Amino acid sequence: MLYWRDKMIAASLFICIFWTDVMGAAQVIHKSVQIITAGRNVTLHCQLAGIHDVVQITWQKEHEKTKTNVATYSKAHGSQVLGEYKNNVHLFQSGLQVSAITFHAATFQDEGCYNCIFNTFPLGSITGKTCLRVYALTDVKVNVRHIIDPHNTGSKALEINCSATGKPDPVVTWKDAKHVSAKPKEYVIQHPNETVTVVSSFTHVSSKDVYESPIICVIQHPSLTTAQELILPELGAEENPNIDQETIVKASICVLVSAFLLVLLVYSWKRLSSMHKKQGLPCWVHLSRSNSSGFASSCKSWKCNSWKTVLHSTEIPSDISSQRKPSRHMKDLLDHF
Repeated sequence: MLYWRDKMIAASLFICIFWTDVMGAAQVIHKSVQIITAGRNVTLHCQLAGIHDVVQITWQKEHEKTKTNVATYSKAHGSQVLGEYKNNVHLFQSGLQVSAITFHAATFQDEGCYNCIFNTFPLGSITGKTCLRVYALTDVKVNVRHIIDPHNTGSKALEINCSATGKPDPVVTWKDAKHVSAKPKEYVIQHPNETVTVVSSFTHVSSKDVYESPIICVIQHPSLTTAQELILPELGAEENPNIDQETIVKASICVLVSAFLLVLLVYSWKRLSSMHKKQGLPCWVHLSRSNSSGFASSCKSWKCNSWKTVLHSTEIPSDISSQRKPSRHMKDLLDHF
């Protein structure tokens, strides 16, 4: 009795060892973790090592304690994407040894662990697991604004904020900020979409310190290959302590004087134009008693000033000047001009 029991135990151990060796040889080649930035496409691959009789390949998502089938492939039914995954998942096949699924414009809802299951005969299921991590980094910015210094009444100070929103939490630090006596304060804001906003803030910083040696905000995040550096924006003239106030006053005076002179020039020009219009009325004179009708008619289109010049000119043709003396009508006309 003991003999047969020992034989059965030995046989069981042999079968377990053999089965373990077989399963160990049947491995799935895959990535353990794959990272993607939200909004981009990502493909998960798996390949069964060795030659096996594969009946079906199933992609399955693990969510907490539940498992949901995403897609399947078999010779009998072909490729099938299931349920809600039809909107953004595509299944690729290369026979029954290699399989891949692509997520188009991955979102945070796509994050999780996915099992690539090869259903074989007679070994059963051989599984490889890839965990997808969806990262995001948005709203990276740095701001500077003036505040009233509570420690020094009547003087101003600067408040410097650097913030970034992302998943996982971004890391916000400062570079070349050793000369700033104040220490940065950090605030964390949780959002419903699983992202987090991290704000690092300097308050009551002297403007002089910032201008003498600018400080830089540094953002670190898994979605970045290198840290992102943000330089403080330039402050306005009224916020810059290094700008000479006397220069600002002089420039303002020059602008005002220039504007006044321009207005005066325009006014004078309009006034002169108005006077010229009044003096330049059309003047046609009918010299009824004169024998110089030809000369008078040639001047009908002249302006008054031009007519006056002709009347007083010493270059009047001799045939006109040699005639009789000007009539009373002509004298009145000369007196008028």
